[in-house]
Amino acid sequence: MQRWVVWVMLALLAAGCQRVPEERQQAAPVDFGDASINKWFQNILTERMQRNALCVALMMLGPPEGVAEAALVKREREARDCTRIDDLPGIVSPDYPSFEVMMAVAKVLPPRDTQVEIYGLAVALSMNRARPQARIALAALRQSLPMASARVRASMDPWLAGPSIALLDGEPDRAIELVRAMRQPPPASGPGSVAAMKAELQRMWQTGQGETAEAEALTAKMRVYDESGREAVGLILDLIAMGDEARAVKALGLLKPSADCSGRTAESEWADIGFMAASSVTPAQKERFIALARKSAELRALCPKGVPEGFPAGY
Repeated sequence: MQRWVVWVMLALLAAGCQRVPEERQQAAPVDFGDASINKWFQNILTERMQRNALCVALMMLGPPEGVAEAALVKREREARDCTRIDDLPGIVSPDYPSFEVMMAVAKVLPPRDTQVEIYGLAVALSMNRARPQARIALAALRQSLPMASARVRASMDPWLAGPSIALLDGEPDRAIELVRAMRQPPPASGPGSVAAMKAELQRMWQTGQGETAEAEALTAKMRVYDESGREAVGLILDLIAMGDEARAVKALGLLKPSADCSGRTAESEWADIGFMAASSVTPAQKERFIALARKSAELRALCPKGVPEGFPAGY
């Protein structure tokens, strides 16, 4: 039996694609008591079933070698649809397929943009809850990335060189230093200032260069400082989840000091940790971290007017 056939069978099991019991096949649809809501809900179910069927059909195809270009383009279009890779995250995240399905779909694609982007999505969705899976997808991504377009490489390079990937690579100290560098504000004036970068990006769009690799790289550079606070908070939570409370306390030095660490009357990155911790780390991990943090110089510097009792809001 070919290896890819075994992969497909395992992925189908992991995705829960077993036969539906006969008594459930005939079950009446859910009735919400409102025809418009019933129709909306049924449309969602129908769309999900169609996407799942499309993913399964793709997984049953063979490797891309020797396949005509038109057929490969069709595969890529269907893969983008079934993995929902182009759906923008909103209040509710898109209904992405399982990691196993994503990897199986990517394997039937040629090593270029769509395959690289699916591997990237698989890494991003797995890194906070299934790091061994994320490392598998990261290895596949790095292998395919050189064949991607300059635009896709430019959009991914900052992320791949960033702190989240450093943690996946087992380099937490490098991750801390990367976030520290991100937190350095850009110059107030001159070529590297935010105003100069915005003007250059505007010029690119006006001259038809807005979708080039250079524009992607400039956009990513502008985004770094804006997102550095979220990166710092995320890094601390990742370190707590990994059981590395000592480094998590050290990383508190990356956060901006606040006059109100409760977050009730002022912006507080310390309070942001509390808001996000509920879904990121276990109660025992939070307790160990807070006990260690309360003894640290880093927390005293972060909250010069005192630390509220317990964990920040959201605990």
